[in-house]
Amino acid sequence: GYTPGDIFQFYTNQNIQRFLASMNPNFRPTSWLEARGDFGVDLTDRQEFQLCQLQQCPDFGTQRQGRARDARTNLRNLTAVITGTASWNLSASILSRTTAGTQYGAFQDDRGDAEGQQLPPGAQTPADGTIPIVRSATTLQKTLGLFVEEQVSFRDRLTLTGAVRSDQNSAFGTDFQRVYYPKASLSWVMSD
Repeated sequence: GYTPGDIFQFYTNQNIQRFLASMNPNFRPTSWLEARGDFGVDLTDRQEFQLCQLQQCPDFGTQRQGRARDARTNLRNLTAVITGTASWNLSASILSRTTAGTQYGAFQDDRGDAEGQQLPPGAQTPADGTIPIVRSATTLQKTLGLFVEEQVSFRDRLTLTGAVRSDQNSAFGTDFQRVYYPKASLSWVMSD
């Protein structure tokens, strides 16, 4: 909806700072028991500034009178997964493997946005506008999951697996109880 000349009248600047880190420890105290963890963090800081000075904006309604906007966002995403697996031979031909674990995720989005419209000559900040608009929002979501799985193999050809996972998420409120997800499977290797 804008001509190139209109677009070039906007000054837009975006600055993004990001930090990512992860860790993956493994622990095997015995030949039949192993534990693993996956931990991660993703932090993002985003700043956006937009300016269109008086009489330099595209000619749409009051936009010609100038506008300045300063928006800042902080995003935080944390994850953790911890599992433990025990394997043992029930007999010479039957192998049993039990896995249990937990998964946690937390996401937070904090936003603040200031905008000033109808800028006087020479003005360059949202605070200079005669029509101030201020918005802010926070989104917070957490998930906790627990699971257990049992797998039994007969001569490495027939495998029976049963599992259940339970999740709870903050998006549904405090009155919402856990949700359970069952799983069952049977596989057979016909030939090598």
